[in-house]
Amino acid sequence: MASTAASTIASITLTSGIQDISALLPLLGTEQCERHIGSALTEGYLYAAATPMSIFGSLGMASAGFKTCLACFSIPAWNIAGAQKLRDAGFEAKGTNFALITVDPDNKDRRYITETRLTSLLQDLHIEEGHKLTVQTYSLSWNVKMLGLTAFLCTLNVLPYIHLNIRGDSVFHPLVRWAFPIIRALGGFFTATTLQVIIQIRLSILIKKHLVFSQYKEFCENIYKECSTKSLEQYLLEVENEITKLIQNKENAHPEEGLESKKLKELKHELVNAEKNSMFIWPLLIILFISSSALVVGYVGCFSIVQSSQRPTAPVVWLGTEAALSLVRVVFWAWNPAQDDAEPMKFCFDLDPFPPLPTCNRSSDHIDYQKDLPVVRSSKFLRSITAYAGPIDRFDNPDISLYYTLTRKEPLLGVLQESSMKTRMANISMQQINLQLTQPLVF
Repeated sequence: MASTAASTIASITLTSGIQDISALLPLLGTEQCERHIGSALTEGYLYAAATPMSIFGSLGMASAGFKTCLACFSIPAWNIAGAQKLRDAGFEAKGTNFALITVDPDNKDRRYITETRLTSLLQDLHIEEGHKLTVQTYSLSWNVKMLGLTAFLCTLNVLPYIHLNIRGDSVFHPLVRWAFPIIRALGGFFTATTLQVIIQIRLSILIKKHLVFSQYKEFCENIYKECSTKSLEQYLLEVENEITKLIQNKENAHPEEGLESKKLKELKHELVNAEKNSMFIWPLLIILFISSSALVVGYVGCFSIVQSSQRPTAPVVWLGTEAALSLVRVVFWAWNPAQDDAEPMKFCFDLDPFPPLPTCNRSSDHIDYQKDLPVVRSSKFLRSITAYAGPIDRFDNPDISLYYTLTRKEPLLGVLQESSMKTRMANISMQQINLQLTQPLVF
């Protein structure tokens, strides 16, 4: 009798403790869930699909959803930039992919991290004409797999509440006891999946608009340079009147510049269309906001159900099941197979059909005889040759400065003839460049 009473008291004490701290238990794994759901495009769809499995970390998912809504809330006409407000409020961008659509903390002009990395990539590859790049994405298959697996794993959310609702003798109506777990499961599904699609669309919009805007460099250098240090979305509104005046000046100044003004109009139209494409993201943002709110509502309702249980063993079973689901989720994250990674965004570079002008018009035989070789700095040469041959491997050593020259292999006789080109650096011959129509670039 004494041992039975002691075990009963211990069980009641344990159950009471679980009920008292049930509101704090879901905080376990919050940071990991927020980081993994924002890194699924790079790390794999298992990161997104496994995150909603357990109630532990639900607040991390909700936090990622609300941050994404704010980061993508952008209305340039009203000078509203959600990503800037997110940074000003002191919220940290967690997740490899989510960080790309936030403001660069090292840039004071509200420039997105995507813009910073794209600019750095083009500079490293010596690509000046960014408008010759076209963006290609292959995310449809990845999205379908992510949606299917997330839907399956989200159904496991209900498992901890089967015994709790049937044997727990809760004071709540049965409809209420089942409604909150289902609300949390649906909220987790739509938050995990919608967030991935929004990040994909947002990245595509930012990159395409930046590449379109680079075409203005041909007509107005000061506009392009100013934009290179500012966020594109913010700068478009500021230069709207300047672009319009530039078009009018070219039309009124010289009739022969009509083609240039026509091109400017086309570019302006492309920018307007790119801005309109961002409207497709608004329905998804509404869904993400509702689903993130549903996560919070479901989270509050679920631990209320646990606290209302009249059976001492029911909360213990609930805790054990949730802990098991959380452990399985960690196993999925640690597994991280390479097959679930999304296809990287790729760029296709349209090459110039004609080679650049030679650095020296003398033939190679003449140069060998005269022992005199005109050269140019590597940065200037690589920019010109990249436009024709595509990105090439470069020699990078901080202690060595390279100079190049481009000459004709055969003498120039009367009429210019098509000839092969040879690149030289001092007296060192380099391999002939293989030409391609397009050159894919992985970003």
